[in-house]
Amino acid sequence: MNRRNYMDFYSPTSEARQPLWNKPTAQPRPKKVKKEKKAAKPKLEYRNVGQTSKAFSLLSLVTLVLLFAAALGIVMSFAIVADQANNIRSLTAELRQIEEDNNLIRTQIAQSYDIREIERIASQRLMMSRPQPHQVVHIYVPSTSHTVTNIQATPEEPSRAFWDLRRLFD
Repeated sequence: MNRRNYMDFYSPTSEARQPLWNKPTAQPRPKKVKKEKKAAKPKLEYRNVGQTSKAFSLLSLVTLVLLFAAALGIVMSFAIVADQANNIRSLTAELRQIEEDNNLIRTQIAQSYDIREIERIASQRLMMSRPQPHQVVHIYVPSTSHTVTNIQATPEEPSRAFWDLRRLFD
């Protein structure tokens, strides 16, 4: 028996409900339509285990070659980095040795500031000699101060720094 909708028995409006016997209680059955037969499925063909397609073989070969090239690239990059690190270590050791040699030479130079040794090297190696008396020029430098101060001078009297400079050039 078909279930009936509850709205068949209840009306939310003020209208009177229609009697049940005016509605058909049974629905006519639809006619069965015969289904057409589907086309038969093609049978699957199974290959032997050793039999593969040429495209799959080529794709597999290309994939293997690409994987090998990528692995070779990674190994080569690590080898280059390791080689550069080794070069850096050797150059750093060489730099330390050169700095030690420079420090030793600086120490020898600082210890060889003997005026007699300098005079001997100047006369023997560089063919220099002491200046003759007529080649010496004496410069007068006032012993009071070596700094110039900004002194305000009156208009009638020139500044003291002017007279000190004038004395130098006279």
